[in-house]
Amino acid sequence: MKKSILSFVSIGMIAIGASAQYVTIPDANFKTYLVTNTSINTNMNSEIEFAEATAFTGTINCPSLGIANLTGIQSFTALTGLACGGNTLGTLNVSQNTDLVFLNCYSTGINALDLTQNQALTNLQCYSNNLSVLDLSQNTALAALNCNVNNLTNLDLSQNTGLLSLSCTGNNLTSLDLSQNSSVVDINCILNNLVSLNILACTNLTGITCQNNNLTALDVSQNTLLTGLNCQDNELTVLNMRNLSTATNLTSYFYATGNNLTCIDVDDVANSTTTWTNIDAGTVYSLNCMVDLVTSIDIQGQSGATTISI
Repeated sequence: MKKSILSFVSIGMIAIGASAQYVTIPDANFKTYLVTNTSINTNMNSEIEFAEATAFTGTINCPSLGIANLTGIQSFTALTGLACGGNTLGTLNVSQNTDLVFLNCYSTGINALDLTQNQALTNLQCYSNNLSVLDLSQNTALAALNCNVNNLTNLDLSQNTGLLSLSCTGNNLTSLDLSQNSSVVDINCILNNLVSLNILACTNLTGITCQNNNLTALDVSQNTLLTGLNCQDNELTVLNMRNLSTATNLTSYFYATGNNLTCIDVDDVANSTTTWTNIDAGTVYSLNCMVDLVTSIDIQGQSGATTISI
C-alpha cells in the first residue's frame, strides 16, 4: 500500500514538473500561432516550453488573428519585434520584453501602454487606439512614432532626440514642442487643436503636414531642407518662409490656403509668386510683412508743434 502511494505521488510530481516547463497561453488563437511557428516551437509539439520562449529573439507577427489575450508574451524575454495589430486585446503588457525594438499594436482597443521598460524600442506604431497618455521618456532610442487617432492631449518628445519620423494626426494636442528633435525628417500632425508648433530646431526636416489645426503663426525659416509643406486650413496670420529657395525647397508640395494670411515673408518675391501658387486670393509675398506703409499723418495739437521726432 505504501509503495502504491509513493508511486502515485511520483507520477503526480512528474506531471506537475512537465506542466511547469510550459508557457501558459490561455488564448487559443495565440497558442495556435505560436505552436505552428517552427522558429518558436522548435520541437513541434503541442506546447511552448519556457526554454523555447526565452531563446526566441525574432518577431512575433500575429496581426488580425482574432486574438483577445496575449498572456504568455511575457515569457519571450528576448523578443525583438511584436506585431499584434488588428486584434481586440483591450490590454497589452510588454514590460518583460525588454529587448523589444519594434512594436506595432494598431487597432487593438488598448487605453494604456507602459513602455518604461522597453528602452531599446526604436519603432512604435500604436495608432487607432484609445490612448490618452503616452509616456516616452524612457524610450530614448525611438526613431519612428505613429500614434495617430488616439485621445492624446499632450506629447512630450523632449527625451526622444533621435526621432526621425513623427505622425500624431487625429489627437487632441494643443501644442507640439520639437525643440529637442533636430534629427526629425518628417512630421504629420494634422487634425489636432494645435495653437503652437515649434519646429525651428528641426533643421533636417524635409516634409511637414500640419493642416486642420488652430495655428495663427508658423515659422519655417530655419527648415531649409523642406521639400513639402501643407499648412492649409489653420488660422495663420503669420507665415515666415525666409531662407527657402524656390529652386530647391517645396518642390514636392506646398499648400497654404484656408488661412487668414494677407502676406507671407520670403526672400524672393517674384519667384515665390510664380512658383508657390497654392495661397488664398489676396495673399501676397513680401520681403518684410511687418512693415506698415504710412500713407498719411494727421497731427492734432494746441502747442504749436512744428516737428515730429521718430
